[in-house]
Amino acid sequence: MHDNRNKNAMKRVEKGMMKANSTRNLFAMSAIILTTFMITTVFSSAINYIENMNLMQMRTLGTAADVSLAMPTKEQEQQITSLDYVKTVGVRYMAGSISKKNAEGREFSIVLQYYDTTEWEKHYQKAISGFVGKYPANENEIMLSEDALSQLGIKAPELYMEIPLSYSGRNGRQERIFTLSGWFHSYTDTGMGFVSESYCKNAGCTMVEDGVLSLSLKKMPDDFLRLQRDVKLNENQFWDGAVLMKSSSGSVVAMVIFLVMFIIGSGYLLIYNVLYVSISKDTRFYGLMKTLGTTQTQIKSLVKRQAVKFACIGIPIGILLATTVSFGFVPLFLEKGFNQGKSAMEAVVFFHPSIYILSILFSAFTVWIACNAPAKAAAKTSPIEALKYQNFAPQKTKNRNSKNGGKLYIMAFHNVFRDRKRAILVFMSLFMGITMILGVNGIVGSYKAENYVKQYMDYNFEYADIQVRQYEQLQKEVPQFDEHFIEQIEQIEGIKNVEIQKTVWAGIDFDESDFRDFMKIKYEDSSYKANSYKANRQSYEQMLAGLRAYANAGEYGCYITTLMDERILEEYNENHPKTAIDLEAFCVVLQIRCTSSMQIRCA
Repeated sequence: MHDNRNKNAMKRVEKGMMKANSTRNLFAMSAIILTTFMITTVFSSAINYIENMNLMQMRTLGTAADVSLAMPTKEQEQQITSLDYVKTVGVRYMAGSISKKNAEGREFSIVLQYYDTTEWEKHYQKAISGFVGKYPANENEIMLSEDALSQLGIKAPELYMEIPLSYSGRNGRQERIFTLSGWFHSYTDTGMGFVSESYCKNAGCTMVEDGVLSLSLKKMPDDFLRLQRDVKLNENQFWDGAVLMKSSSGSVVAMVIFLVMFIIGSGYLLIYNVLYVSISKDTRFYGLMKTLGTTQTQIKSLVKRQAVKFACIGIPIGILLATTVSFGFVPLFLEKGFNQGKSAMEAVVFFHPSIYILSILFSAFTVWIACNAPAKAAAKTSPIEALKYQNFAPQKTKNRNSKNGGKLYIMAFHNVFRDRKRAILVFMSLFMGITMILGVNGIVGSYKAENYVKQYMDYNFEYADIQVRQYEQLQKEVPQFDEHFIEQIEQIEGIKNVEIQKTVWAGIDFDESDFRDFMKIKYEDSSYKANSYKANRQSYEQMLAGLRAYANAGEYGCYITTLMDERILEEYNENHPKTAIDLEAFCVVLQIRCTSSMQIRCA
């Protein structure tokens, strides 16, 4: 049969079908809108989750730099700057510190620093929020964090207000009236102040004695290992921050892929069922068209063109709805749970063109594969069969002899399964839709902070003491809370118990022979071997080489935490007599720096 080449007639037929099947069109476009909305929402949520987790980590660390080196020589600075795998190099100077007592008699310390343009704009400004004013330019200007302003008793700061300060610097104890050039909100819970470049020059600050280089590398941790090999350090130098690397988001990517595939499957069944039912009703119509000389190719094209029109309308609407939800409603809900923008995990929604590109491609792919099978079914309908064809029911019928055949539920059951293929598709669509709803709710619910607290903590709140070094006494560290502060916490109504812990970082000599059994277990259970990306998988020898590099840089060790109660050790010895702990040896006091934390239980 030859093509009748009557394109205008086919266009009129298509236009008439679109008008005649308004209900079908509404359901088909709703299915496409829903599918596009779900795919876009999943992509947007996943990308924004990863970005917000990276932002939270960066804010908690207080910088976007990967590693830093204190007191570098001129040769080291030139060598680091020339390395091709170093993206940015920022410079900061330790200019001094403000040390005084607050109204309650507790001592506090505010660090005074200078950041060059790269350090401020590329590394530090990304880790703060609520910046007001400008970076200090004149010698008498100063910029303070909100924590520093609070420590100084300034509740309502104003630009260019005068602040008299007593501080310590290279020239000893000094007093000066500074002009406030700006302030910001930081997430490190420590008071910070920034001075100008002219102040540092007049104070005599030098790179060798007061400077720090902050590096942003192209690829962590590989470039950090190269950096250790390429740059030789002096006896008292070490790379700081190298162990604080970005966590892998492989599990999030795998979850997103699973959800998208599930949504594509659900969308396929939904769109397929709508078109399948529509074609089953128009079987006689397609048979008559073939009688008039319409070819299979033309009928396929007719069905697919209608699906394309549905997609051109439904996909933009679905993306628009998903964008409205992502940028409109989600931040409102997140702000309620994260202290109105003061939390490190903030309600920030990131715009990524890849979200919409992927959504359009996946949605269009779903529509295309969903309309392909119904288009083939319509094209294969013969004119003779169309006259006796009813609702795609099977041609063969069964004779059933039953006393209960006239009951309504039995008649309904046989009617549902009269067309087994359609029944299976409907049930699969319902199954996948319900499973997807339950799966999304389960995944979202698993990220609740309450679940983490119940699993890993037996307390409600933790207050950590990040100690600050004073400029005039580098070996002295100022605690951020004392016994009087603890007493105030204990007197708050609803506090059931307050316990104090101290955590210290202890360096360990890396001995491969002594740690062999432990390392084997660690390798089998770690992400080194289990990483789903082949490029990131490492052999046991590669893992050891990486740990050896950390040990050579002085970054290999563990945290040691004081026990709440020594009875824990006694109970352990009772239950494990073969591996009992020597309590006297265990109680040896380590002369190393410690960070305190207070754990609070509420009634």
